[in-house]
Amino acid sequence: MNESIQGASTSRGYYVLFLILTVVLGIAGLAIQQHSLGTVRNIRRLERIPRSPIDALLGGPVSIRGQVAQLPGTPLLKSKWTQTPCVWVRAMKEEEHTDSDGNSHWDTVYDQTSYSHFLIRDKTGKVQIQPTEDADFEIAPTWVNETDSLRYTEYRIDLDETIFAVGLFKDDTHGGRIIFNQPGEYVPILSNQPIAGTRAGLAVSATLWIVVSLLSVSAACVCLMIGCKLHNALGFAVIVGSVETLFLLSGGLMMMSADLTAAGEILVEQEREAKELVTSGMQELKIPWSGNWTDQEAFAKAAKAGAAGMRLNRIRSTMAARAARSTVVLHRFPQSLVAWYLDLKPPPTFLAAGESATTNTATIEPAVPNFLWPTLIVLLGILVAAIGLLGGFSDVKLKRLIENVPTRRATEVAIGITELEGTLKHEKKIELLDGPLTHKPCVWYHYKVQEWHGSGKSRHLKTIEDRTRTTVFLCQDDSGEIPIAPKDARIISGRNAKHKSGKKIFTEQSLRPGDPIYILGSAEVDPASGDSLRIEKGPQNLPFLISNLPKYVIMTREIVAGFWLLAFGIAASAAVLLGLLLYNGRVAAIDQLSAACASIIAVCVVVT
Repeated sequence: MNESIQGASTSRGYYVLFLILTVVLGIAGLAIQQHSLGTVRNIRRLERIPRSPIDALLGGPVSIRGQVAQLPGTPLLKSKWTQTPCVWVRAMKEEEHTDSDGNSHWDTVYDQTSYSHFLIRDKTGKVQIQPTEDADFEIAPTWVNETDSLRYTEYRIDLDETIFAVGLFKDDTHGGRIIFNQPGEYVPILSNQPIAGTRAGLAVSATLWIVVSLLSVSAACVCLMIGCKLHNALGFAVIVGSVETLFLLSGGLMMMSADLTAAGEILVEQEREAKELVTSGMQELKIPWSGNWTDQEAFAKAAKAGAAGMRLNRIRSTMAARAARSTVVLHRFPQSLVAWYLDLKPPPTFLAAGESATTNTATIEPAVPNFLWPTLIVLLGILVAAIGLLGGFSDVKLKRLIENVPTRRATEVAIGITELEGTLKHEKKIELLDGPLTHKPCVWYHYKVQEWHGSGKSRHLKTIEDRTRTTVFLCQDDSGEIPIAPKDARIISGRNAKHKSGKKIFTEQSLRPGDPIYILGSAEVDPASGDSLRIEKGPQNLPFLISNLPKYVIMTREIVAGFWLLAFGIAASAAVLLGLLLYNGRVAAIDQLSAACASIIAVCVVVT
């Protein structure tokens, strides 16, 4: 059995450890923030790529929708479990296991993916699809079967199935094909659901990652405050606000700058390619065209010239949709300021005044996630924010109270809130308690028995006994002594005993005669004597704290606990605001910055 009084002193290594954690958590927060901003950039990439007719595809990022067809000369696959002909299949086998607590879970024992090249066709043409592992296959389960403790699942892309694809179009010696394994301003996707659903999922992911980033940065600031022995709550809020604003503002501006610049370059390149195709096509149709995209007369003549002319009009409409989408993103705040600073010009005009695109792909389709996600984020955020901000404020308030209430001698105590420091003494009229684990005499103990249950990832401690007992004792100093009635007190003990036996862990915390004692409570008339005072829980819900640790240790613990709670409160408050924006499918770097600033302002209001 191990027994010790912990927390009475703090070594230099303790503070060095927190300074190291400051660096680690800061780097982690920066990395997570960059991942979140990368997710936001992927949303912008998907927003800028309109769905194109297959015969109007241009080199670079493209988005199409069509039906699956077999590529001539390429054999079909057969799915593992159902032997169904297909072009892509993922087969999974899972086995159900039950732990010692009776909780069941599924373990994957087989998971294999196979694919082949295939075609996607629409009314205008067809294009070869060359899947690779780089693509995000968002395919719903096609077949599921459970037998005894086994579950078999197939995800398939079948012939004639409608598929959405976002990839990189290559018009080279291999013929027109869409690939997914080269870098570019696109998100490689093959899905049997609309791409708007992918954007909605990315919005939820970006929101969750930025909350984790804010929590990591806030935690780094907590460690910095502890490591530098800074215990000012308002200073903590200011430091968190400054660091998070710097992180989000600099990271967001860099992301938007790279995003807008790359998007502009791609649009210029695709406009050049489109102009070459249209010029060549107009020449073949013997229609004069000066290269002016707003020449309605030339394109109207082309539309009457059959399929070749209609293709030229679809290329023009596709470019008009790309330009319109890029303009929408470019004019958003704060992208508009970044574009102004970088001197980025709006894309060229492809349609004449009053002319509208022949399709609705110029409009960015709203991508609103399932309402359960933002609702869950908002509700959990409110709960954690309330616990964090109110709990943090309570700890900060208690620390300030300890600082401001003067220490009294036992014989000089007056009615009301008071602070005492002395030695714990046994009240001879009252029998001492017996510690359940140590069997040492004490005036208070908290005894807990826990047992390990489960195995692997589900292994956890389960409390099977938890009890507390206390009795009246005395606080003695050089002036005398005063009774302490510890009922309803918050007791912090550094005296801990621990014993392990098999799967069980026994712990005991206690206060014993002879311990140094610190007390913050209310002096009230002792009901036993009627003419003397004792320290007890006050009638106005004033703090009542008892500890055998030094005063400075208690103050440090309270402010550190307050910092941690405020850190969680800041991240949760930001989660609430970002979750509310998710109801409209909105997620942007400026929203992240606004949410962080708003939550930090709330902390400043609370702690001042």
